[in-house]
Amino acid sequence: MPINSIYFMEKVIMFLKTKWFVLASVLVSLNACTLPETASRPQLPQTQPTPTTQTNQPSKARATKGEQYTATVLKIADGDTITVQDAHGAQHKIRLAYIDAPETKQNYGMDSQAALRERLERQPVQVQVEDIDRYKREVAIITHNGEDVNYQQIALGNAWHYTEYAKSQVAADFARYQAAMQAAQAKRLGLWQFARPQAPWDYRKQQRNRDKQQAGE
Repeated sequence: MPINSIYFMEKVIMFLKTKWFVLASVLVSLNACTLPETASRPQLPQTQPTPTTQTNQPSKARATKGEQYTATVLKIADGDTITVQDAHGAQHKIRLAYIDAPETKQNYGMDSQAALRERLERQPVQVQVEDIDRYKREVAIITHNGEDVNYQQIALGNAWHYTEYAKSQVAADFARYQAAMQAAQAKRLGLWQFARPQAPWDYRKQQRNRDKQQAGE
């Protein structure tokens, strides 16, 4: 082989060795910069499940006809409707038996409610269930400090004797309630101070008829 050819081959070999050395150095550097496979990755904060909030709703109950129990008055809806809580924590909605107080939007309706609230709110009472009405309320006689609260509402002019729904009332009590209403009328107590107070059953009928007429328009 000619000398020039040998010299040329040596140069090529030296050139390739140099390039290989540079490439090997680059590969080593890259390998050094690579994170090991076992390196920990940054962890995202874990969202904890939101605990379910449980609301303590008061339990509701309904006694049976003829049942008696002790309770505390929680709310006065109007002059003849209250909510009580019994000794077990259950709530009962009660319609006072044999009376009918003015609706709150009637003349003296708010006064009747206020009188009953002042007498009974947060007070202990005895409940004597006479019936269950169509709205699933207990119809009951309420006694407070030994007094018949239903009777007192009539005697003070805060309610009518509801004779239409008093057919099952004991005869002696019926006569007593009637006498109390007549006495309140004569003394012009409470709602009887008005010349012609509208009975609540007439007021409710008037409202129903008006609603029907408006619905038909």
